[in-house]
Amino acid sequence: VRIQGVYKSYRIGTVVNPVLHGIDLDIPFDGLSVLAGPSGSGKTTLLNLIGCIDRADRGGVSVAGVAVDAVSDDEFAPAVAAYVHNVHWYNAELRRLD
Repeated sequence: VRIQGVYKSYRIGTVVNPVLHGIDLDIPFDGLSVLAGPSGSGKTTLLNLIGCIDRADRGGVSVAGVAVDAVSDDEFAPAVAAYVHNVHWYNAELRRLD
């Protein structure tokens, strides 16, 4: 996963809430990575961009060498389904470990 100069904001009415501000990040394929931070720091927003659930306002996100913003909305559906399925699988695994 490669993230370059990513910005993301959410708009509620006329209020714009900037969440990600020029994020640069490389996540290696062959290891374990941890994304940690306080509530409201943009962790879920970043994961939603990587998982093709949302799109960045500006900047680039690529997964396995494929630019996420080059993927059509129709192509998003299988990626979102796989991402959501895997999140639930991991949550179940973590619950079993408790």
